Amino acid sequence: MPPVFFVEAAALTTLTAFLVGAAVLVVFFAADFLGAAVVRAAFLGADDFAALVAGFFLAGAAFLAVVVFLVAIREYKPHSSCGIGSNCKFAIKRTKLTKMGTKGSQTLFIGRRIVRLDRVDSTNSFLNGMAATGALSEGAVVIAAEQYAGKGQRGASWYAEPGANITLSVLLTPTFLSVKEQFRISEAVAVTTAETLAEFLPDSDIQIKWPNDILINGKKSGGILIENSFKGAVWMQSIAGIGINVNQLEFPGDLNTATSMAKVSGEKYVFDEVMEVLFGKLEAAYLTLRAGKSDEIRSRYFQRLYRYDKSAVYTDFKSVFTATLHDVSSEGRLVLMLETGEERQFDVKEVGFI
Repeated sequence: MPPVFFVEAAALTTLTAFLVGAAVLVVFFAADFLGAAVVRAAFLGADDFAALVAGFFLAGAAFLAVVVFLVAIREYKPHSSCGIGSNCKFAIKRTKLTKMGTKGSQTLFIGRRIVRLDRVDSTNSFLNGMAATGALSEGAVVIAAEQYAGKGQRGASWYAEPGANITLSVLLTPTFLSVKEQFRISEAVAVTTAETLAEFLPDSDIQIKWPNDILINGKKSGGILIENSFKGAVWMQSIAGIGINVNQLEFPGDLNTATSMAKVSGEKYVFDEVMEVLFGKLEAAYLTLRAGKSDEIRSRYFQRLYRYDKSAVYTDFKSVFTATLHDVSSEGRLVLMLETGEERQFDVKEVGFI
């Protein structure tokens, strides 16, 4: 049973205990006031009655305290960052489960339930911990105003100005896909993120840079991080982390190749309006995958893939070479065609764009 329901059951039980105790208390004093000693004696002596009332109140309060404590441990224990000296107390105080704040959402499940946080180490990590408790179902979203240890591909960091950008994670359970098709989720998330930006910035060139960057006019404006969980040959869940630079206007010196929606257009955007479009497109793409039409998503992916079918310079960190971006395998490896006609595949961090 999800922790939310444990809390609700505890609250109901405690309320019942208090009401029963109060009712007995009223009956006792009413009988005493009317001099109905016989009525009172028919139940309990005065001393026994006082102990009973106190027991009801104390038992109810203790029960609620224990349950809330156990739920808190169960819900937040998976986060190793929530240890001694860490800054994660906000998780219990400021986390709230809610429906999306925008009106007229047309989604069936993605974004129908959102956990909104003021501050968190990583939305992916937080969502993974909550998913482990069974507290959230497919389509649930965790969004944070600030990530202080945001994740990038293969352990890289991700920086976003607090309160200026969208940093969120979506829980998916693509059990209809095989383990060998794991890059299909990455394609769907990347495509829908890029298409969302294109809807708000129709005059800009929105591209996907392998493996996980979203570009606006050649500059990084967002990224995705997919973390999959498997049990043998069964795909259990995917956590799709999505970061979009929305209203940030200034970037640190080492991020001078970055940009944002606001920086490009000169306008400020409402997060919920952007998310409404994003969730609608992501759900549509996800249902397309579920219907067995992954080729349709793949086609849209390649239409926006940076350097696709173009000759460019790369490095394998041993040498520099010219090649054509020929394909991306179903496992997510970049396939380059060398000038000699040789085809080479690269995993993440095995090749660099020059």
